[in-house]
Amino acid sequence: MILRSNARNAGLVDHGQPYQATYVGCFRDGAVTAVAAHAWNGNMILQTPSQAPEQAQDAGDVCREAAARSGRPVRGLLGPWSQVVAAASVFEVDLARAAKADPEILYALDLEQLRVPEALASARVICRRATLDDLDVLARIRHDYSVETLGAKPGEALLATSRRDMERLVGARIGWVLVESEVILAFTGYNAHLPDTVQLGGVYTTPSLRRRGLARAAVAGQLLDARAEGVTRAVLFTGHDNVAAQRAYEALGFRVVGDYGLVLLG
Repeated sequence: MILRSNARNAGLVDHGQPYQATYVGCFRDGAVTAVAAHAWNGNMILQTPSQAPEQAQDAGDVCREAAARSGRPVRGLLGPWSQVVAAASVFEVDLARAAKADPEILYALDLEQLRVPEALASARVICRRATLDDLDVLARIRHDYSVETLGAKPGEALLATSRRDMERLVGARIGWVLVESEVILAFTGYNAHLPDTVQLGGVYTTPSLRRRGLARAAVAGQLLDARAEGVTRAVLFTGHDNVAAQRAYEALGFRVVGDYGLVLLG
């Protein structure tokens, strides 16, 4: 999903700009067996069509070649977990020492099956696209999300990066906020988006506001907008230990369809 979205939105070119990447594919008998994209931010995104052992080897080969061609350091690995593990061995990454190395649960939802929480259906809370006027709050949300979820180092440098990230999301109209009496309660956005499918990411509620169903309402509001624009399917992933998020997504109608992996090298 991320591979397809980035290629569609930025093209198959790499000048180091957001969403651009160096793409490498492996072909056997005329069929694609593995693709890797070394993205502008250092993340290596990979995908093979199956879990066959030879395709795991192909995944490692295309990752190695993509890194060599891009000339950038590898800062992260993203893809189905077994494929991420295969790529980690290519780069001699000790997963036990990585800043983050977690297999996650992959969920999907047919948007016709979306269940809308009562708080949103009754308009007690409102979900809307984020605007530039929200940036000060959004920067702090992204900062705290990065610290809590990705293990980032807190501080002014991260806050500045978070503001740039949120400004880019707002400019692309792929960020939403849940508000009550004009106060922002939660955020959700897209990690990737295509005309028919979206991948959600960055879902975050301030700790003091949790256990009120706010993230669930934010995601539902975002998906109602997506459905109105012709999107038919949504996917997302979350950690095995994040039981609250699992319950929230399953309450909306999401179902487990596989796994995903994220390794951050610091």
